[in-house]
Amino acid sequence: MEPIIVLGNGIVAGLTSKMLVNNGFEVTRVINKMSKPLNKIFAISPSSMAWFKSIGLSNFFTNSGYPIKKIDIYYEGEQKRLRFDSEEFYKSALAFMVKEKDLSEAINLSLKESGIKFLYQDEIVLENRDEHIKITNNEEDTYSRICIWCDNSNFDDVYQLKIKKHKNFFCQQAITFNFITNKNKVSHAKQYFFNDSILALLPIAEDKVSVVWSCDDTLIDKLRTINNENFMAEFISRTNLDGKLILNLGVRNYFPIKQSLSENLFDKRILLIGDAAHTIHPMAGQGLNLGVRDIKNLERLIKETKYSDIGLKGFLRKYERSRRLDIEQFSKLTISLQWLFSTHNGVIQEIIRKGLMLVSNNSGIKNFFIKKATT
Repeated sequence: MEPIIVLGNGIVAGLTSKMLVNNGFEVTRVINKMSKPLNKIFAISPSSMAWFKSIGLSNFFTNSGYPIKKIDIYYEGEQKRLRFDSEEFYKSALAFMVKEKDLSEAINLSLKESGIKFLYQDEIVLENRDEHIKITNNEEDTYSRICIWCDNSNFDDVYQLKIKKHKNFFCQQAITFNFITNKNKVSHAKQYFFNDSILALLPIAEDKVSVVWSCDDTLIDKLRTINNENFMAEFISRTNLDGKLILNLGVRNYFPIKQSLSENLFDKRILLIGDAAHTIHPMAGQGLNLGVRDIKNLERLIKETKYSDIGLKGFLRKYERSRRLDIEQFSKLTISLQWLFSTHNGVIQEIIRKGLMLVSNNSGIKNFFIKKATT
């Protein structure tokens, strides 16, 4: 049996490999020698967590996610909030916070006896042909019916890939850091929308909160240059937190925010999923969940269509159609929200305020958003 090539170092590549092994396929992983630090925090939807259980990730991991039961949304420092409460919709949680390192270890443990072969990307030549994928490594050739590309890194290395990417640069950077609090058990998240930034507080343990602060260029320049004391003062002024409750502010990390969407999801026998196919603004916390839905749809089609060759154009076209709407919806939603909340137009600001009040008082609209966020 020819192996399926899975290209990427990240979580989506690992989960894709696990799904394929579970469905009886041989897998060859193509990875980079230099991997990035595993320091991200993910908000995993209940649907994604249930799928993790179904594919055989350990109970220890799937039971360790920290539940987010409530999310409060504030606009421009106003006291009124829009609240989403899991109990209101008969759910155990709106999301589960997990560490990238813990998820990666759970995936690797589940694949320990799988016999997956690993190749380094800088030591191979990958050719994308109509009839097959060919990998040359130390004068040894490997053939496959399909290469599933999962990571955004080194996307341009395959010169044969004729897929255009639409990119949107938000002129923003995100600051991420954690802090320890002496407040009793923290169980709900908060998100603040300002003209110059979007600030999210995400509990990851009873006494620990992860912060994602997406800032425009002017604010990021200011925050990069001030000392820790002034940074803390700016942070507290935005969130109205009691500074005495913050015991330790962690190391701050910075990364640029951009969004990309592939015009097509495949070319010949290379299929794009995860970050290779789409990246979205972190405000929605849906980047990994979107990638998980890619894998779940791929698995569903493998089982339903019974294709012996899943690299055929007919199968890949079915997959592309099954994912297009979901990907475009979240892409357009995050772009629209970022534009709306960053505007200085007074009329639009008033529309936003009234819109938030409408959502707050309408259980049907709230339920729509909950379903979107928890699937």
